[in-house]
Amino acid sequence: QSLLKDAQEYLQILHNCRTQQVVYWKGNDLKRAVDWALHFEKVYVKLGKSKKEVYEKFNSKLVSLSHQASFQLGYDEFNIEFLGHSLEYLVKVLYIRTYC
Repeated sequence: QSLLKDAQEYLQILHNCRTQQVVYWKGNDLKRAVDWALHFEKVYVKLGKSKKEVYEKFNSKLVSLSHQASFQLGYDEFNIEFLGHSLEYLVKVLYIRTYC
């Protein structure tokens, strides 16, 4: 349950990365976002080693969580596979938001 709450907070951070709000981030805001991305990449590895039922149940909850959110992550779906590429996604979005 706590992991799902963490995922919800991380989803909000990812949303903020896609908004103009990111322009006002300080160094500690960026560090926090990177720390969350690295944390969820580790979660991805651990979930990959878990039982299939646990993996599928958590994946389903992540997808449901993203559908409940009032925003989207572009063409990406927030699921366990997404977590495995969290840092890559974060860097891509920050780059696009900052330089494009």
